[in-house]
Amino acid sequence: RDAMASPTKGTLKGRLVGTDFRGKTGSLDLVVGLSGYLRTKKGEELCVSVLLNHFPGTASEARAAADDVIRAIE
Repeated sequence: RDAMASPTKGTLKGRLVGTDFRGKTGSLDLVVGLSGYLRTKKGEELCVSVLLNHFPGTASEARAAADDVIRAIE
């Protein structure tokens, strides 16, 4: 968990700020992935993974949608 990117460093820098998420990002043409560990506001630690394939929008919009899923789970 500690070796993974966080909202303040690595590929997640600037994303999911204010959450306790540590994870990895990934992308290919028309695919965006976000997987890792999320500590919820209730203190539960969850393993989560979001994969978006053929998202009907830009890569930036797909990343934002993946972030929204993590925030909804939190």
